[in-house]
Amino acid sequence: MLAYFNKETIVSIPDGENGGRNVSYANSVRAMETVGMWDGKAQKIEIPLTEIASKKASGCAVLLQEMLGDGQPGPIIGASIMTKP
Repeated sequence: MLAYFNKETIVSIPDGENGGRNVSYANSVRAMETVGMWDGKAQKIEIPLTEIASKKASGCAVLLQEMLGDGQPGPIIGASIMTKP
């Protein structure tokens, strides 16, 4: 899985106890997509930096997730991030 994120997102809060304030969120996810299924063998998947820009993101996290026997997603067993230079 790839999770495209922004290092910082500032949101204006119109109402409620934080009404009128700007709240800063760190590493907010903009989009997610599946890029392949891993069979345990060496595999190379290339994602161009232009793909991060097309998602209007400042980076992406690569998540390696185990699939359970019933085909349901299991625990994340590896992760790494890539940010725009």
